[in-house]
Amino acid sequence: MKNTLLIMSALIPILAIQSVQATILASGNPDDGNGCGANCSWSLDDNGVLTISGTGNMVDHMGSNGDNQPWLDYRSDIQKVVVKSGITSVSTHAFRNISTLTEVSLPNGLISVGRYAFLSTGLTSVTIPSSVNSLGYTAFGTGTLKSVTFEEPSHLTSLGEAFVLSGLTSIKIPEGVTSLGWEEFNATYNSIKSITIPDSVTYISSPYAVYMVTQVNDFTANAANLARFLEAGGGFMAGSDGKINVTCTSGDCDKYLRTESKYKDNQSMLNAIYCSVANADGSTTIYNNGKIISIKGKRIYTVQEANQVSKPTGNRVSIRYK
Repeated sequence: MKNTLLIMSALIPILAIQSVQATILASGNPDDGNGCGANCSWSLDDNGVLTISGTGNMVDHMGSNGDNQPWLDYRSDIQKVVVKSGITSVSTHAFRNISTLTEVSLPNGLISVGRYAFLSTGLTSVTIPSSVNSLGYTAFGTGTLKSVTFEEPSHLTSLGEAFVLSGLTSIKIPEGVTSLGWEEFNATYNSIKSITIPDSVTYISSPYAVYMVTQVNDFTANAANLARFLEAGGGFMAGSDGKINVTCTSGDCDKYLRTESKYKDNQSMLNAIYCSVANADGSTTIYNNGKIISIKGKRIYTVQEANQVSKPTGNRVSIRYK
């Protein structure tokens, strides 16, 4: 009797494990014509996990708005995507518009993530593997995304404007990135308040990469990239604590920031080292101590006119101060 009880008690954990094993709801592979690439298969279980496995690239494009996704009929069941090691690319539109998708696991060995891949999903965080060297436009453009981690050493040289339309409020750009695109932190599409720019960055597209960014209250970069940020139309606005934190990693940032500045209103804008005005006609004027240093748009201002512009009516003004 004792032996029987021991055998039965030993079986209980096994039976418990078997009882919670996921059931496959749907699947596809290249052989049945419903795969996700030449050597790419997929399966969706009743826990909401969509697993992508195989070797090489996923199919290049999954249609506008993801209308050609093999798992299209099961979108509302997908909660997590697991891309297995061996897959080297994620398709354009691969998981677009899957609003129930809140979690993704990407493997080391992945090379690229296509445009709009996770646009309008429910992702809240993402980790970009070290191996990735290409991110597509608004690949992670979802307002629910609050956190991104770049594994080191990163092989990215550009962010590809992958986080346009995301909900990120803070980003630390990985070392190795050399350029920032024209919509990277545009305040029209983003809510970035904290930016760290590595020394490897040598180019910021002007004037749109940071154009109309007036929300940043925590900024870390070397002096050269501070200058590029300002020249691209970037600016600062005090946080809820009334402070702006600018950390200069190297160089003479005081050339671009006046530490004694306390400009709190538009009347003082021309006293700032750098400031920009987005004009009603769509042009943008950037001033340096009241003198124009660059302009984009139709109208050409004279220095005399610039000196009269202290509080333009109906125009957006951003003031740079420390």
